[in-house]
Amino acid sequence: ALIGTLLAHARVTLNFHPDRLLPSADGRTTVADRLAADGRYRGQYETGLSNGSRSAHPGGLRDGWEEALF
Repeated sequence: ALIGTLLAHARVTLNFHPDRLLPSADGRTTVADRLAADGRYRGQYETGLSNGSRSAHPGGLRDGWEEALF
């Protein structure tokens, strides 16, 4: 019952900077360009972009922050 309620009513937000430049051959491809081209949201570990820490591995800074928060 809980899972059904979550699936029916939970909201998900995707927080990103659409104008951020991605590593590309022309140096002008933005996150929004890539999202529009392939329709797939890519996380920070795949894009290499982050507005925070990319240390979510066990023992990393982000891992410690999340452990303290949750």
